[in-house]
Amino acid sequence: MTSTADFAAETLRALVSAVDRQPVLVGVDGQGGTGRSTSARSVVGSLGRAVVAGDD
Repeated sequence: MTSTADFAAETLRALVSAVDRQPVLVGVDGQGGTGRSTSARSVVGSLGRAVVAGDD
């Protein structure tokens, strides 16, 4: 069974590989306390990239 993070990582990997230039910036939006940073760290960890977290 594939986890949501694995699915998101595969989707992002496909999207990023389709972009001709680097770096690629992916934004995650949502209300506070919904797990944006946790989800981003989970997905990015499997891609070997960095998370830059910040709130308004």
